[in-house]
Amino acid sequence: MDPADPVEHVPPPGTLLHALASPPAPASSPSSSSSPPLPSSSAVAAAAAEAAEFPAAKRRALQDLVLFEERLRQNMLRLNRSRRRWEVVLAALSAAFAYFAYSTLWAARDDPNLINSVLRPFNMEFNKSSRGEITFSRAVPAHFQESYEGFRERLLRGWSALPTPSARPPAAAERRPRPRID
Repeated sequence: MDPADPVEHVPPPGTLLHALASPPAPASSPSSSSSPPLPSSSAVAAAAAEAAEFPAAKRRALQDLVLFEERLRQNMLRLNRSRRRWEVVLAALSAAFAYFAYSTLWAARDDPNLINSVLRPFNMEFNKSSRGEITFSRAVPAHFQESYEGFRERLLRGWSALPTPSARPPAAAERRPRPRID
């Protein structure tokens, strides 16, 4: 903000900043019947003692500190509201993405044409045979296709050699003791 700019920011009413920045209300005449009662002499004495306790420069510094604290509090509230809004937007986008991804995959489960439309830019095609395997178009070099076929066969043979989940664990005599970690 330009210090030469005569227009000052007016804080919203009902805040501490508004109370500190707004000028005090003009004193009403004592003859008015709706005016509040005059302060007692002890209240006047307390206000005079407080004014004497804090010189004008110190009062201004303390007022600036209170204004600074209130601005920080308002900024924190504003940032928290903004963060909550963005969290809601992120949650909504995540839910929408999850829904559409799930529905697309669910539809693709029974629709090989949808799967093939995704694989086509990679020169691949999904054949929904008994094994359901990927085949390559003629644009893919033959040596790559042969390497992939060999790797797939070795991998599938390796998976069939793995123990099934129903296999029982070795007997206690066959187990090796675990080393102690101290």
